[in-house]
Amino acid sequence: QAFEATLLLMIEPALSPLFAWLVHGLHPIGADDVGRVLRLLLIIPLYLFLRHIVGLERSWWAGLTLGALIAGCYALWHSMTGGEGQWHDRVSGPTNPIYFGGIVLAFGLMLLPRISDTSISLRQRVLVTLAVLFALLASALSGSRGAWLALPPLLLLYVLTLGSHQRPVWRFGVPLVLLLAAFLIGLLPAVPLGLRVTEGLSAVMALAQGDVPVGSLGIRWALWQISIQGAIENLVVGGGPGAFRLYLEQAVAAGQLDEFFLRYHHPHNQYVSALLIAGIPGLLSLIALLALPLFVLLHQRRRESDAIRRFGWCVLTMVLVFAVMSLTESIFQRNNGIVWFALLISLGSALLNTANDQ
Repeated sequence: QAFEATLLLMIEPALSPLFAWLVHGLHPIGADDVGRVLRLLLIIPLYLFLRHIVGLERSWWAGLTLGALIAGCYALWHSMTGGEGQWHDRVSGPTNPIYFGGIVLAFGLMLLPRISDTSISLRQRVLVTLAVLFALLASALSGSRGAWLALPPLLLLYVLTLGSHQRPVWRFGVPLVLLLAAFLIGLLPAVPLGLRVTEGLSAVMALAQGDVPVGSLGIRWALWQISIQGAIENLVVGGGPGAFRLYLEQAVAAGQLDEFFLRYHHPHNQYVSALLIAGIPGLLSLIALLALPLFVLLHQRRRESDAIRRFGWCVLTMVLVFAVMSLTESIFQRNNGIVWFALLISLGSALLNTANDQ
């Protein structure tokens, strides 16, 4: 069952572009999407290999801790040295700020079970706590707001699921301390997240009052409107892989949008992208992609153990962070999004099944 679930996870992202390709004909964008996803079938033997690694659990926690610490140190170094790049003062890591901020935030949140894990030494727990704080700081320095929308529901789920097996001081204390730390980090003058959140709230208020929002949210709003209009015209089979570019160029030619918008290649919303490309079948395919790991997790929870609860939390965190990031970014239309999702879900699935076999 685990192998079948992992196989579906690798094939599922290809269903939407394949469907659009078969209906609308081969398009360069669709060919790139299909080829990119099919290459990820190589992750299946990686998953099978990971299942047989002795000590995979220790390597997983050590990797998350080290990754969060390194990301935090890099973000601090970049900010303190006044480094500026394509995104000005936003720390982007080896990718762009959206992926850097979202992935490192997921790293930090996945480490939460280790803070209250009495099976490890106090020194290790202190190091893990520091890694979580560094992850929050790195994500905040990226200025990426979208992934942070996953924080409140995840902390609530922590209280209701993982925390229900812990003492009250840990069950409620960890989420409260994390919220306080996130709030204080956002107030730091050198952290772009606080300013970007304020700008985002102003844009939402303008939208609620019927005005045109400004900033990156205003750009996304314009892209979403054009894409949704196109999707409504092709709800059953979608408009095909090249639909976004077609509707965007038409909007620019008609004077609805400025030529500035021609720099964009997707709607910056994966749900809208799936609906526009392959209609309702495409949207259902995306929902299935995100829901399948949760079904695997529910199946594994039949055998309650501390290890399964910890790794289950990691899978839940991965899925929710990616699902929230998909609201403001067409995350699976980039190599970074697909590769990170496939690797993390494969690792989480391997860890869950290894714990289940013990």
